[in-house]
Amino acid sequence: MTNSPSNILIVGDSYAKPRVAGASGTNTDDGDQSKSYPALLAIVSQGVSGTTAQQWQADEGGMLSKARATTADVLIMSLLGNDAFLAASSGNPMIAAMDIIADLAALTSVVKTLGRKRNLVILYPDPFNGSNEEYVVGLPVLNGLIRDVWGRSGLAHEIVDLREITAPGDFNGVDIHMTASGHAKVAAYLGGAI
Repeated sequence: MTNSPSNILIVGDSYAKPRVAGASGTNTDDGDQSKSYPALLAIVSQGVSGTTAQQWQADEGGMLSKARATTADVLIMSLLGNDAFLAASSGNPMIAAMDIIADLAALTSVVKTLGRKRNLVILYPDPFNGSNEEYVVGLPVLNGLIRDVWGRSGLAHEIVDLREITAPGDFNGVDIHMTASGHAKVAAYLGGAI
């Protein structure tokens, strides 16, 4: 399929930006999508590192309005990871539970607002390859919640599970983001899928 320059819209957090982990560990850089995802030259990237579903729903900085106004047949979305980080950092299980409920409502709203004819939904990988117990336990839950929101949306969607595309060498073991090699694999996969 040949896409026009405005045919593919990528929205969400740093996995939609993409944020690239440096070889040295925690050094990250918000990448230029055309360099990080060379197989996807016909894109409009509106990912915003560090954002949450609640921020997208609240249209902070006009990001939801901008995405809604963008002409695109294909939407690629990576969103809910930062919401999970914030909920977990509260230290209070009751507050965390209430935050997660609000996060899911926000994601549902954003999905219904931005959904396109074709939607590719990014599921998060384990950047620590099983060595961090919180990720081992939390990622299946987080990804399950994302699947559930999209499943209930009524919109046609395809799951892109980064755990099935990336390998341990695509992470530096310190940063939660992929290295350039991981982004190249994801780009090749998405380029083939679209």
